[in-house]
Amino acid sequence: MGQSPGRRSPLHPVLTDPLLFLGAERDLALAHLVVAVGLTLGMHWYLLTPLWITNHVLLVRLARHDPQMRPVYLRYIRQTNRYVPWAGARRHGLRPEGFAPESTLC
Repeated sequence: MGQSPGRRSPLHPVLTDPLLFLGAERDLALAHLVVAVGLTLGMHWYLLTPLWITNHVLLVRLARHDPQMRPVYLRYIRQTNRYVPWAGARRHGLRPEGFAPESTLC
């Protein structure tokens, strides 16, 4: 008997794509929006509006490059003592001095 073609089900992108808010990663964009609106309206720092727009454009560009940038970076920082990102590293489990300061560990 021949092989049956199998069943195909469409997988909609909304089920697999990361959550974005205004084109940037959701958590970073919301935190940025709260700080920007709070300082602009609360402290009357209207001249910093171009800075907020520039920062959001940067967040959008980062999200286009890697939509899950923040969770990957946080996982990477948590593994600082166990993971050496360079092949052929002589000392197992140790990074170069000053590469990941202890204050950045989560």
